[in-house]
This record gives sequence, structure tokens and C-alpha cells, in this order.
Amino acid sequence: MRKSLKQILLGSFLSLVISSQINADPISYRSKFDIIILYTNDVHCFVDNNIGYAGLVAYKKDMLKETPYVSLVDCGDHLQGNITGSASKGAYIVDIMNKAKYEFATIGNHEFDYGLPELTKRLKSSKTKYLNCNAVYTGKYEDPFATTASYTIRPYGLNKVGFIGIVTPRSISSSTPAYFQENGQYVVNLKGKSNGQELFDAVQETVNACKKDGAKYIVALSHLGTNLSHAPFNSKTLIANTTGIDVVLDGHSHSTIPGEKVYNKEGKPVLLTSTGTALEKIGKLTINASGIKSELITGYEKKDPQMKAFIDNIKNNLGENLNKVIGTSNQTLSINDENGVRLVRNRECNIGNWVADAMAFEAQTEIGMCNGGGIRANLKEGKITFGDIYALHTFNNTLIKAKITGQQLLNILENSYRFVSKESVGPDGSALNENGGFLQISGLKLTIDTSVNPKEGNRVKNVMTLVNGQYEPLDLQKTYAVAAPDYLATKGKNGNNRIFEEDILEEYGILPEAFVHYCKYLNGNFSKYNKTEDRITVK
Repeated sequence: MRKSLKQILLGSFLSLVISSQINADPISYRSKFDIIILYTNDVHCFVDNNIGYAGLVAYKKDMLKETPYVSLVDCGDHLQGNITGSASKGAYIVDIMNKAKYEFATIGNHEFDYGLPELTKRLKSSKTKYLNCNAVYTGKYEDPFATTASYTIRPYGLNKVGFIGIVTPRSISSSTPAYFQENGQYVVNLKGKSNGQELFDAVQETVNACKKDGAKYIVALSHLGTNLSHAPFNSKTLIANTTGIDVVLDGHSHSTIPGEKVYNKEGKPVLLTSTGTALEKIGKLTINASGIKSELITGYEKKDPQMKAFIDNIKNNLGENLNKVIGTSNQTLSINDENGVRLVRNRECNIGNWVADAMAFEAQTEIGMCNGGGIRANLKEGKITFGDIYALHTFNNTLIKAKITGQQLLNILENSYRFVSKESVGPDGSALNENGGFLQISGLKLTIDTSVNPKEGNRVKNVMTLVNGQYEPLDLQKTYAVAAPDYLATKGKNGNNRIFEEDILEEYGILPEAFVHYCKYLNGNFSKYNKTEDRITVK
């Protein structure tokens, strides 16, 4: 049958329209071809808190209904953070991330917290491709980074996205130095040096190679953080000193950044975003013809039943790990007095001394301090298990180290002890004026004069610091090394002012792990703590 002129013209028009769509950028004409990259950072083993991994998997499945181009990535600090990680040295977390089908991840400073041999095992067993352009192993044993790549290119239809991974050069000071050593020698080079140029060069070289291999977009999985104190090793300084990166998905500082424009070395905008911590939010990066945008997903309540069941099974298996013996004690350490009255929030107690000493030991500082509200249970005489340690401190705070002046320290002590009363127990047999911010201390001795109204004068007197085994008066001008939980140090909780300034922070592992290390160090001899040492005298 011969076609009419009208049919011929209509057919030509439709052909032209279809042709223009095919020849266009394939993500430009229908939203179902959007590229969606879901991202997480600093989950710290909170596997079923907040949105949780079951929520994350459910959300990913929802996105796959909209477009086939969905990837899941992580920006570090997922293997450590609570008992789910520490009891298995990260193995359970690898299993969960494999089940969730993460495609790419970078290495956070706390991925090193179980030592290089364990990190090697975790990376080898992971189905997630770890990306790392700046960490190099120089030791004599198995290379933990052998399975990592500096970058990878992921095709989404006719578009290619290049992913690169960046490990913070501050990892050595933000974890524990021994984790980066073999036989006392450092065997991990994180390419940074003091001015950051070595890091910038490593990243730029990787970006250039990624572009040469055909990547249209470059997405950096960064574990650098945004703290100004971390410069030149923070994400904004990195952006300012490199070119070619389109997006930086960031971790390390637990910052919540829905999306911020930061300008690179050529003055071009780079999108910077970060989700916070503990799966409170899911990051969603969308790439399409309209450009690149990021958003943070909150309040998502659906749970994937298969992932939930998988996590529940792991948690059931944790019972055996909690019963593992890590040491013994020849002394009971208690938050109570001999009559069972809780004193950890208004008086010195032996478990408070032990906890503060453990933090100072772990961070190798002159002074340690912990809020009494963070000490939740006794350590009994006899065998001590993981479960006992995690019952002692249930919050999984990290250990922070800094240097502060004597005057700053005195101000902190004044603030902490402002509620203390002369008597510790009231007529009804309960503790008086309890305050969760009451500091248990190490490396200090002091007197609290309760006759002084804290609004009218100083009630903390005769502060002495322990130096080379001897107590000497606090020097208000001197700088002291102090260890404390991040709950106090960076968040200013319990009515305390923030103890440390951000520009002098060092971060160690979670507190329960510090307690485990100290328990093993004492090797069962807890006799020092059979009574208090008059570190805090109340009159």
C-alpha cells in the first residue's frame, strides 16, 4: 500500500524525534535513566539503629524501581564502633555489607583498629571493592591494600562514573599508632606529609588517570572530614588544591552536609556532602541531564525483611562473644559505696579511678577524665568478659586526646563539681546532688570546698598534677595532655562546656576497647583499686 504524504511526513517526524533521543545523553530524556548513588559514612557498626542496614537495603530497592542505575557506596569507619564490630574484629560488618551489596568503599581510620593482619582478612573477604589512592604498605608481610584499587570506573548505560578512594593521612594519630607498625617500625605510608602536597598529588594523579580511562564524572569517596583543624588533610582543602573532581562524598568528621559547593583549584564548583553518622541518614546523589544534586534521606521507616533477619541472626550469635573472658581481677570495682548507694556521680570511687586511668593509659596522656554518668556498672572480682566491659560503658563513645592549658582544666573542674554537696548521702539513704557530669579523674588530686557558692567563687582548691610519679601544683599557664570521651570532649554534654578545641583533637578507638587493653595490661592485678586514693577530697 502506498503511503499518503501525511503519513510519510508523520513517520519522518517521529523518526527524527526518536533519533534525537537516542543520540542525546542517555540520562537526559527520561528520569528512569537517572544515575543514583546511595552513600553512607561513619556507620560505626550501628547496624540496626536509626534507618539501619535493613532500611538502607529497602530504600535501595525502592530506587531500583525508578532506575536501573543505582549503586551503594561507603566512605569509611564501618568496621568499628560497638560490640557487633569488636567481637568479630569487623567480620560481621563485612558480612552485612556483602549482603547489602555495597559496590565501593574507602578505608576509614578506624578500619585499622584491629591491626593490619585483621584488616587484610576483612578486605580479602569483602565483596565490596575498596578504593584507596594514597595508602601504601611498606612492610614485610602480606599487603593489606593488595585487593584495593586507586580508582574504578562504573558504566551506567553509555555514561561512565569514576570512583576514587582517599584515606585520611591523620589515621595514624586518629586510631592507635601501634596498629600501623610491625616490630616497632611504621609500615603504612598515607601520603600526606605536613603540607598536604603529597596527598594532593596522589589524588590528582588518580583523577587524571580516571579521566583518561573515559570517566565522564569523578566521584571521590573521601575519609577526610571537614574540621578546619585537620587541614591540610580535610575535604575542603583537598578540593581547593585539585581539579577534575565533580563530587566529594565525605566521612570522618561526622558532619551532616546535604550539599555544599566548594571551589576547586580552577575556581569550578565541586559538590561536597556527608551523612553524619550511625545511619541516621542515607545520602542520595543523583546525576542526570539537569546536573548533579545530593540530598539526605531521613525518617525512612521501611525495613527489608531478609536483611533484618540476617542482622537478627548475627545479634543472636553475639551472646557467645560477650561471654569470652578477656582477663581477671582480684578486686571488685564498684559504682556504689559499701551500702549499695550509687556514688559515681558525686564522689570519687574505685571504678571511676580505673576508668580514668584506662583512658590515660590508652591515649598516653598525663590526665584522664570521664563523666560519672558514663560509668554504668560494676566490674566484679574474678573473670572479666567482653559483656562486663560493654555493660560498664554502653555508649560506645570514642576516646579523645588533646592538650589544654592549666587554666582551661581548672575551668572544666569548676564546672563539673558545681553541684557537689558536703554530704554524699541524704537522710533517706540516697545519693545527694548526683550529676552525670561529675568527673572521675586520673593524674590529678584536688579539694572541693562546698562552703563556696559556685556562682560567687572558686570551690576547686589545691589542684595537683601527677608528674613523673610525684604530685605538683597545677600550673595555669602550662599545657597538659588530657584524655576524655568524645561525649564530653566535642559535644559538651552533661552541662559541661566542650573540653577540647577542635584544632587540637586526636581520636582513638571506642572506650570499651581501651578498657579491654587496660584490663589485659593489668594482668589480673587490680589491687591498686582496693580503695580510693583521695584524688577528690570534699569538705
